[in-house]
Amino acid sequence: MQITNNKKTYKIALYDIDYTIISINTLLAFTIFIIKKNPIKIIFLPLSFFVTILWLLRIISTTKVKSFWLLPINGISEKKINSISKEFIHKTIIQKIKPEAIENIKDYKKKGYIIIFASASFELYIKYIAEYLDADYYVGTKIVIKNKKITTKIEGNNCKGKEKIRRILSIIPAKQIQKKGSVGYSDSKTDLPFLELVEKFYKVNLKKWNITKVIEK
Repeated sequence: MQITNNKKTYKIALYDIDYTIISINTLLAFTIFIIKKNPIKIIFLPLSFFVTILWLLRIISTTKVKSFWLLPINGISEKKINSISKEFIHKTIIQKIKPEAIENIKDYKKKGYIIIFASASFELYIKYIAEYLDADYYVGTKIVIKNKKITTKIEGNNCKGKEKIRRILSIIPAKQIQKKGSVGYSDSKTDLPFLELVEKFYKVNLKKWNITKVIEK
């Protein structure tokens, strides 16, 4: 849902997810979850790791490597993957959420901030993290769904860096974001583009909710 009130402005609290709100990589955890449910899917794992090495060597693109990680869910119906994704969040991810992050989000929510999650991970399960933590909006990497079935194709761009900002601004126009007082949290400097929308960027520890650096703009 896009904000359409052209007069009101909003302070936002903007969060990355992997290693920021939670202490693990959701893509790897999701793949392991899928394989546990259907062990034959493990045949795709060596290939996924191989292309990841190619990606680390900058031989292939991020979008390409992510397509290979989608092989274990290729062809699954949209209805079934939604059910699996919700189960994944409740059985695997919730216990990995940093308790202090939950309190931080609740605090900003009480102050009237718009809570936004912006992740490079796939929206098909990110949406259930957003639902659980009562975020107002979320953006993530989208997957092409054809004939109501999952494909290995990425829709649009990988949701990372400036792409996160572009996606957020498709929901909330820049003129409606009150930059002064708005905040962003991430474990990675690749999210420094958050500072286009927020006044303060808090860099957090990968495993714990410790602020390691504050950057203002």
